[in-house]
Amino acid sequence: MLIDSPEGFATSFSDICKKSIQAPILVIAGPDVDALCASCMLKELFDTQHSSYMLMYVSGFDEVEKKIEDVDIERFKVIVTLNWGGTFPLNELFGKKEGITFLVIDSQRPLDLDNVADENVFIFDDGSTKDTLPFDEEDGDSEEDDDESED
Repeated sequence: MLIDSPEGFATSFSDICKKSIQAPILVIAGPDVDALCASCMLKELFDTQHSSYMLMYVSGFDEVEKKIEDVDIERFKVIVTLNWGGTFPLNELFGKKEGITFLVIDSQRPLDLDNVADENVFIFDDGSTKDTLPFDEEDGDSEEDDDESED
């Protein structure tokens, strides 16, 4: 699901802070300066909200796979990915886990359509992606299906 408004960003942040009362938040930052800076800002925001979190830095997908083997993913209710994760199906990497919400903050494109359509994956977007999707995000219908139904 795409989140592309300031109100949506604020609501999502508030929701994940509430979930951190039950379980810590896992933040996985990608291998670049943008992810490093974003993790520092997010860390400060979580600290001001007294949210419990674990911060993990990775250099790529291979390292993500290795590190998540060492961590009990089931204990987290929210997993935040910083500048990675938008182009790869997260449920394929982590497995379909009940009760885990993914929050993706990633500037890389194109986005993986499985992530966009998944109700447990929330992708922060600047508003430029919605028009490029091959389906209506709200109902999952492709534009081709809509054209065929008009005939």
